[in-house]
Amino acid sequence: MTTGRVFLHVGAPKTGTTFLQSILWANRDRLRATGLLVPGQDQFDAFYATMHVRQVSRSEGLPARAADAWPRLVDEACAWGRDSVISHEFFAAASARQAARARADLAPLEVHVIVTARDYVAQLPALWQEQVKVGSTDPFDTFVDAMLEGRRSGPLSWRTTDVPAVLRRWTASLPAEQVHLVTVPPPGSPPLAIWDRFCDALGLEPSGWAIPQTRRNQSLGAVEAELLRRINPRLRPPLGRAGAPHYRWVRRYLAEDLLVSRGGRRFGVDASTATQLRARSQDAVAYVRSRGVRVHGDLADLTWSDPSAEREPAETTDEEVLDAALETIAALLDRIRRDQTNARSASREG
Repeated sequence: MTTGRVFLHVGAPKTGTTFLQSILWANRDRLRATGLLVPGQDQFDAFYATMHVRQVSRSEGLPARAADAWPRLVDEACAWGRDSVISHEFFAAASARQAARARADLAPLEVHVIVTARDYVAQLPALWQEQVKVGSTDPFDTFVDAMLEGRRSGPLSWRTTDVPAVLRRWTASLPAEQVHLVTVPPPGSPPLAIWDRFCDALGLEPSGWAIPQTRRNQSLGAVEAELLRRINPRLRPPLGRAGAPHYRWVRRYLAEDLLVSRGGRRFGVDASTATQLRARSQDAVAYVRSRGVRVHGDLADLTWSDPSAEREPAETTDEEVLDAALETIAALLDRIRRDQTNARSASREG
C-alpha cells in the first residue's frame, strides 16, 4: 500500500509565500481532482494551525474554529491518504520540539518539508515593511540591528529567516530526499518562476493554473513605508491594535492598495550591513549543500543582491513624507466620494 505524502511548507516569511498560497487556494478544487489536497476551510486555517503548533494561546478576535485548526488539517490530510499540502510561513517560528510534535501528528503520512528561501539582503527590507504594515513604529536601522543581534522574537524574526536554523528545527529527523529548498528567483525573472519551482517540489505540472493577480503582497517604497511608520502611533483602537480592523483598513486598504500604488523607490540596507548579510547567505548555501537537501531553483539566488542602487529609509526627508501624506489624503477623499456615489446609485436602483 502506498503511503500518502504531506508537503508542509513552513516558510520563511517574505519569500513569496502569500503568492504561492493564493494560487493553491484559487485552484483548490482542480488540485484535488489531480490528487493533491489543500486541507482547511480557507486560507486562515493554516495561520490558525501555526498558532496551535507554536502553542500560542491568544484567542481574542479569532473564530472558534481557530482552536482546533491544526488537528482538523491533520485529520483531513490523513483521511485523504494521498498527497496534500499545508502552507504557512509562521510555521518557521516553531521550536525544534514543536516541529517534532507536528511531524509526529502527521504520521503515518510521509512528511516532506518545504522551505522557501530568499537572499537576506533583499529579505530584511521586506520583513521590516511587513512589521510596519502590522503596526510597528521601529525605524529601519533599529529593526535591522535587532535582527542581526537576534533580539527580535516571533514569526518575523531572525529565527524564521535563518535558513539553516529553520531546516535544523524542522528536518533534523528527515532523510534529505524529503527536504525541499525552493529559492526565490532574483528580480527580472519570469513572474511565475517561484510557482514553477514550488510545483517542482510538489511534483506538480506548473502550467494551466489560475493565477490570482489581487493577492500579490507587493512592496512599499521607502517614502511610503516611512509615512506608514509615522502614522502607526497615531492610530487609535480598533485600528491601532492587531486584529481584523487593522488588517482590513490599515494593511490591506491603506498600505497595500493606496500606498503601494504610488510606486515608490525601493529601499535597502547600507553597504556594511549588506556585507554581513551576504556572508550569512553564503553560510546558508554551504549548509544546504552539506545537508544534501533537494534544491528547486539555484542556490546562487541566495547571494545575488546588489543594494547599491537602493536608498536607505533614513534618507527620506520630511518634505517627501509630507508630499506623500497630502497625495494620500487626496486619494482617500476621492475614494470616499466614489464609494458614496456608487452606494447612492445602488440604493436608487434597489
